Amino acid sequence: MIIAIEGCAHGELDQIYRSVENLSRQRNVKVDLLICCGDFQAVRNESDLQCMAVPDKFRHICTFYKYYSGEVKAPILTLFIGGNHEASNYLQELAYGGWVAPNIYYLGYAGVVKFGGIRIAGLSGIFKGHDYLKGHFEKPPYTSGTMRSAYHVRSLEVFRLKQLKEAIDIFISHDWPRGIYNYADTRELLHWKPFFRDEIANNVLGSQAGESLLHELKPKYWFAAHLHCRFAATVQHNERQSTNFLALDKCLPRRQYLELIEVPHDSNQGLELSYDPHWLAILRSTNHLLSVRPTTQYMPSGGPGSTERWEFYPSEEEIEEVKTIFNGDYKIPSNFLQTAEPFKPRPNYNRNARQAEAQLNPQTTEFCEKLGIDDPLEKLIGKPIMLSAPVVNPDEIALEDDDEEEQLGDQSEESACHESNDLFFVDTKPQKRSKMSLPQPQNETLDEEPLLTEKGPVTETINLDKIMSFNENRRWVNHYAGPDTSVSVICDQFSKFEGGKVELTKDDKSGVAVIKINHPERRNALSGSMMVNLWNAVNELEDWKSGKGIILHSVGETFCSGGDLNTVRQISNPDEGYKMSTLMHNTLTRLHQLPLISVALIQGKALGGGAELATACDFRLFTEKGEIGFVQGRMGVVTGWGGGTRLVQLLGQHRALELLLTSRQIAAPEAVALGLANGITKSSELTEAVEEAKQWLQPKLGHAPQIVHALKQIVATARAVPYEESLLNERQVFAMLWGGDANKKALEQNIKHK
Repeated sequence: MIIAIEGCAHGELDQIYRSVENLSRQRNVKVDLLICCGDFQAVRNESDLQCMAVPDKFRHICTFYKYYSGEVKAPILTLFIGGNHEASNYLQELAYGGWVAPNIYYLGYAGVVKFGGIRIAGLSGIFKGHDYLKGHFEKPPYTSGTMRSAYHVRSLEVFRLKQLKEAIDIFISHDWPRGIYNYADTRELLHWKPFFRDEIANNVLGSQAGESLLHELKPKYWFAAHLHCRFAATVQHNERQSTNFLALDKCLPRRQYLELIEVPHDSNQGLELSYDPHWLAILRSTNHLLSVRPTTQYMPSGGPGSTERWEFYPSEEEIEEVKTIFNGDYKIPSNFLQTAEPFKPRPNYNRNARQAEAQLNPQTTEFCEKLGIDDPLEKLIGKPIMLSAPVVNPDEIALEDDDEEEQLGDQSEESACHESNDLFFVDTKPQKRSKMSLPQPQNETLDEEPLLTEKGPVTETINLDKIMSFNENRRWVNHYAGPDTSVSVICDQFSKFEGGKVELTKDDKSGVAVIKINHPERRNALSGSMMVNLWNAVNELEDWKSGKGIILHSVGETFCSGGDLNTVRQISNPDEGYKMSTLMHNTLTRLHQLPLISVALIQGKALGGGAELATACDFRLFTEKGEIGFVQGRMGVVTGWGGGTRLVQLLGQHRALELLLTSRQIAAPEAVALGLANGITKSSELTEAVEEAKQWLQPKLGHAPQIVHALKQIVATARAVPYEESLLNERQVFAMLWGGDANKKALEQNIKHK
């Protein structure tokens, strides 16, 4: 059997199929299967583009929509797993796998299938430790955070894969298993990717989950992508078992992104895609472990005294149950159905379309009902209510609505998809190497509510312990229940509200960045465009790996007076207020969680939103003229940028409530006494005060950047997650630094005993 392996597809299906055809012609072979190792970009329309966690410049329709619409059909059966550049809303419809287009099959979060007797397993997404133990809680429309965490690997899928005992012929992942570089010529890898050096030295390059699966499953072949280079290695597990690893590049000109391999198979078995009965049994027996909560969930481990089942290798009875359910026919049905309108090509298309609401896919519904398992997306959004006929209100008065929705302008752009076949390099002689406006339905309740039956009403039992619960108190306060809007769309809107600017400068030598608020004529109030400036600054700082610290200050005599009234007057309704709150929550939360040590220099009044901005920093230094006041109540509102929550974390609920209720302005000495300020500068002159702040910060930045980042991450995690989860995080962070460069250097210098 000839199988074509492709690295990162990035939506370039037309080009990939042309390359496969050319290569098969050159070698005079027929390709039976194409495997793509992630970043497939199954983008059906403009709304799907908004569910890809990529910068706007990379949001291109490309060519998948043609295969989805039926304009063309994939010439080769195509199998793929998800990466980190995906239309996650579409793939989330198919949690257990399914057809994304005719002849193109997605393996799901994780999956195992058979093709011509060859057993193929795969794991979608990339590994991030902070999401690994969580449930699949994300659903469209996504926030900027959930748009990313949606493609992070979860422990449930890894646990399920570890239950497999029979031999795996091919395993597919997007990121590399950690440590795979130790089984080949690392020097050659570093020649092409020198910036991998520190990650390899610290053994943090690649997926920890992938590493454990590699050594437990011991597949014959492992194919991956993600790091955009070709790399081959052989892992010798024991005398009888070895894994041939191959990572390929992305589909770009002159890149090594495609190879053909020949895999021995049972010629008596037809070349059709079928379910693996053992995997079906594992899905069935581990269904109770499925979580859709953003909280930590540990898989069964079978420790001392444990009475729960912890091994789920299928028994003969479980295999027989699956065989009965499927009548012994495991062929995957060709039941593809469109669940969204396909893109209609035109010169200009709307790259700023809104994200679509989550919806269920009939393929997954049919599969789950048949196997008796839960669809994670259905647990999040509930089943749709199906009406056999329209419900008509006889008393309804028809109203004509001539208002048209204001649409975001289409942005003209040239197609980024490549059409030239000559520019693409295919390695025909591979070298041998050694080495994302109604309230959402409530799907989870503590107790199921009894229904009325023909026998009469059921008496409701009142739980007195819950009378004053949080949900009960919601009746006292109105809560917004309108639509969510993606941060990128909000930024596009708010950038039009101009005035002032937020400036970022980074000093790589000192590792200290400066964020400067520059709108003194409006008391440094944040206009819409300044909010977007700040959001962009945080984005940039998230990628500043050599940085250690941040100084946040303003120009003039006021630190920040909250939102600019010129902007506020244009967004004075709940929908727009929610958008502003969403943007600023996103920005300030990420500022608060940056692995950099931040100091706000409050040289004047920090009022309302300005006070909230100050609380997003790790430390606050005041000049003698500095004041802080949570004056939102005077304006007839409450904290909207996350400052109320952070104030409780800083001062405790009693002091925080007192400051919020009185709206009083706190001068520098009292701020120090309360714990709101960490010190007062000697100078009130801005330039000198900024220098004082840098000198105050410098002793806290003495460690290597990775140590500063790790210590900040431990503290940030501890204030955000439960105690046990924080301890786990601390162990994991510690382990990755133990024996690293900084640790070895300290040991060599005998620092501990000096």
